Amino acid sequence: MNIVYLKLVNGENLISYVETIDDEYVHVCKPLQIHTINTEEGALIRTTKWIPFTKESDFPIKVNNILFVLLFRLLYK
Repeated sequence: MNIVYLKLVNGENLISYVETIDDEYVHVCKPLQIHTINTEEGALIRTTKWIPFTKESDFPIKVNNILFVLLFRLLYK
């Protein structure tokens, strides 16, 4: 399974496993939302579950809600 970075139109940044990408949806599995915190010492990054209070792990995201996608292909299993 490959990893994808998504920038959504609402400003959220996600990193997730990607199941499929088609003309209408990007189907992600176990998405994490990326939060950046700027401090005097530098930037910090933390992640949280994108939708925290659900047992679901697979989510379809409509492509018109996505600004851009970076796909990382894993070369090993």
